Amino acid sequence: MRIALFSPYGNFPDTDLISANFIFLLASYLVHRKSEVFAIKCDGCLERCSLDLYTVGNSKRPCLACMNSQKGLNAWANLSEQVLSNFLSAEELKKINQHFSDLSFLQNSLPAGGSELLQKYSECQNADHIQISKLQKSALFLSAAIRKLVQELKPKLLLTHSKQDLLTGMVALAFAEQGVTIASYQSNETQDGLELTTNKASQSLNFPFYSSSIEHFRSDPNTWDDHLREAILQNISFLGLQSNQLSFYI
Repeated sequence: MRIALFSPYGNFPDTDLISANFIFLLASYLVHRKSEVFAIKCDGCLERCSLDLYTVGNSKRPCLACMNSQKGLNAWANLSEQVLSNFLSAEELKKINQHFSDLSFLQNSLPAGGSELLQKYSECQNADHIQISKLQKSALFLSAAIRKLVQELKPKLLLTHSKQDLLTGMVALAFAEQGVTIASYQSNETQDGLELTTNKASQSLNFPFYSSSIEHFRSDPNTWDDHLREAILQNISFLGLQSNQLSFYI
């Protein structure tokens, strides 16, 4: 069973670090048990993302630092990488650049719910016309790249977080459109744990977890305490992952 992971901002502040930390811990656990997990890496091919809005006023985009952060986390969890731009053809880029402002093209090219997410995100960020245009391109680039990635690599599960963010939300919608199970993590209301939801179940899983930095852990699951290992196994059970799917014995 092939599993994809999308956490596009590495360990930058002002992003959902707690959720990101956990999905990399889960991915590391699965990799150590011989399952096939790959990370989708943003390589600066997008016109605009949340980090640009956090760093508004700076003369340079934070892409290089963000890519290095993603690379470090992927290496920590021993994940293979799939780079977004590898799934965007020159013809697709040209078509998007020519027609991104066409409302009909935008609605027909985004996954179901994509237009609503884009509008809601733009309003929430008080984006101006130029920012909205760049966000539209980013959403279209992501949709095209993810469709091709899913068709070629055929993952059955996506691990991600913060579906209210434009990038993670659009990727989740694009995966769901292709029938992939989406496992999304976010901090729960009490802020001392996480909530796991999927697009295939009405119930959610709440469990205790908090870490301000992945550096608090070694990547070897055998060094983790019993509470963390119990949380990992709860998640594996909730997601319905069996040993014959993952090529290891739980």
